[in-house]
Amino acid sequence: ESFKPSLQSAELAAVTGPEIMILRLVLVGENIFQICLDQCSFEFGFPFGQPEVAIVKKIPLGSRAEKVVVEQAMTLSDISVSDHGSNIHLATQFGSCDYLMPKKNIRNITLQSVSQISKHESISLVIKKSVQRGMAMAQLKDKKSLSEPIVTEILNLTEKALTQYDHGKMNAIFTDDTKNIQFILSNKDEYQKISFLCDKIEDFMRSPLEIHAEKSLLQKLSIGALAVLGGGAFAYLAGPGMLVIGAVEALNVTGAVTAGALGSVGTGYVANRFFTEALSDRNYVKVLKWITTELFKVFSVNMKEINPQKVQEVSDLRDDDSTYSNEKAMLLMFDKEIGIENFNGSGIEKSTEDSKSALLKRIDCIEIVHKIRNILSTQCFIGLVGLQDSGKTTLLNKVWGFHGKTGLFSHTDVPVMHQISSKVHIIDFPGSNSLDYHAKTFSICGAMNNMIIVIVPFTGDVSEMVSSEVAKVFEVMAGSES
Repeated sequence: ESFKPSLQSAELAAVTGPEIMILRLVLVGENIFQICLDQCSFEFGFPFGQPEVAIVKKIPLGSRAEKVVVEQAMTLSDISVSDHGSNIHLATQFGSCDYLMPKKNIRNITLQSVSQISKHESISLVIKKSVQRGMAMAQLKDKKSLSEPIVTEILNLTEKALTQYDHGKMNAIFTDDTKNIQFILSNKDEYQKISFLCDKIEDFMRSPLEIHAEKSLLQKLSIGALAVLGGGAFAYLAGPGMLVIGAVEALNVTGAVTAGALGSVGTGYVANRFFTEALSDRNYVKVLKWITTELFKVFSVNMKEINPQKVQEVSDLRDDDSTYSNEKAMLLMFDKEIGIENFNGSGIEKSTEDSKSALLKRIDCIEIVHKIRNILSTQCFIGLVGLQDSGKTTLLNKVWGFHGKTGLFSHTDVPVMHQISSKVHIIDFPGSNSLDYHAKTFSICGAMNNMIIVIVPFTGDVSEMVSSEVAKVFEVMAGSES
């Protein structure tokens, strides 16, 4: 009986946007995380919650309350709900329950366009793409590049995430002369120095978040953290007085306790760099979700009567559960004017001053990353790749009129950026018949592109050479960061 499910509320939303149309059922109750979709029934007038097409998200709400979100692609014409409401039969491994969802609990949510994948890219790719595009803008606009939003936010991020010395090196890159910037973008050894700084930023953004406080408080926070993070061992009491959020799955228990006692979890993690990109990105997300959940505990109570629309907007973003939406939800709740007081009532206010400073610093960096995502989503960088004399310049002339600015080198020497409009830029990669050369240029600045156009000679039939060259380009891209 103690594990039997019960439902407190249910809401059905039609989530629509330029490229999306789904139905989202939000269920709130107790003991509902073990939902068995194949045994549930939803009287919406059409098949809903089919295990093979539906997506299930689980969001803890604190205490014993749980939220389950079921999403399924659908057309709006499929919705048919009785005036008396719709019965929901929820089944779990430990029992079942019924709930009558009133018709008034059906609403529409309109999303902004998510056509630009930049909003949902990994933290690693966002950093590399923004730095490479910033360098390309600096190559094009010389000293004026410092006023470019992408360059401004990159330098804001390095100021927070890097040492003063490394921040100075990054700042010097964007104020260097255009000839040297193009040289860096065409020389793998020189670009490796930039890549090393990108790695340092990434290390900071994906590193564990340490909270120091009295053990009784940390036990309360860690229970919440383990629930929020799905029980994936992304929170651990690393010795007395220290809670580590993130990175713990890569540490054995003894190592975590020892590191916690010595206060060196973050340092050991960064030095070893044993995370794959997927793990590091998941670690960034877990820390983000923990911060968002702690904020929501306070925000939902304080703003429930004052601004219920904003509480609903934040709740919808959390239900969406993408990294971009969680970042946006966090920023909607966090009032920079009151700083750490945003967490009053969550327990964070009783942690050490160093812990509070580290938390605020992480929030500042997440805000900058979110701004960078928005900037990247408004830009389109197109890479032109092809053999020598394949017709890249002809394409530039015919399609874009080739009126954009160029750099100091001829296009046969280094990648050159052409500004087509305020939002569209072309990266003209030097023509080469060498697969190794393409691999080198892609590894240096392939990540800045939204798309790659491959140009090959065409004589009227699909010759073996055409097929071979396209296959080679795919081979190069598969091993690059593009």
